[in-house]
Amino acid sequence: MRNAGLSFLRLRLIGLFGLAVLTTACSGGGDPVPAKPSTAQEAGIAIPALPVSPAPIDPMVAEEEAAIALSRGAARRRGAALLVSWGSRRLLRYVDRVQCPAAARPCVRHFYVGSLGDRPFYHVIERHFATLTDYLLVDSLGGSQIAALDIPQPSPDGRYWAIASPPDRRDIAPVIQMWRADPRPRLIAVFQNPPGAQFHIRGWKATRKLDLRIRRTIEGRMLDLSASVEPREGQWALVDRDPVTGRERVALFSAPARS
Repeated sequence: MRNAGLSFLRLRLIGLFGLAVLTTACSGGGDPVPAKPSTAQEAGIAIPALPVSPAPIDPMVAEEEAAIALSRGAARRRGAALLVSWGSRRLLRYVDRVQCPAAARPCVRHFYVGSLGDRPFYHVIERHFATLTDYLLVDSLGGSQIAALDIPQPSPDGRYWAIASPPDRRDIAPVIQMWRADPRPRLIAVFQNPPGAQFHIRGWKATRKLDLRIRRTIEGRMLDLSASVEPREGQWALVDRDPVTGRERVALFSAPARS
């Protein structure tokens, strides 16, 4: 039994001595083992800096910045808010809403486009909703607002506006609107597109003659037809020609031409 006890003691001492040697080697006894660098910079390796690409610029933001610069202080952007002036140092504030819970008001972004007319002029603001785009015309004197399908095209003398509904507006019937611009804008005539056709405004030929193009599909063919809106028989009229016979067709609207 005594010999067995000595044998156990020897084994225990040998084990403790071996553990001490191992601990000494790992903790600094002898030459230290260098640690592996964690990065190339720590290892002294020079890495060339990669060029940083600028963030893409939203074209609408760039266009708004240019329009605001031309407004001479009449419009400015403050974060998510577009501010436009009216009257004597008064401001209207249009706030963008880009995160909208289902029960809240709809998401919308506002962009300043420019101005229309002169004394009073109208601020033109483009509004982007989830499924459509429209425009606000803001009176620079009284602050009143008009919702418009598109940016009005003024007549040469500025007395009339013409607005064509955009082709991507599927929620309304395509129309041409005629507005009297002064002294306060008011809608004076509306002409609906022929079935399967779309109006496009070419421009004003005279003070009260609006030149149009009507794109229409007939028997599988896409045709561009000429038309106009002008006074006829004391009324505003849509004038075009029958694509088959070539005869002139006149669609009168009840608003008097003197409006």
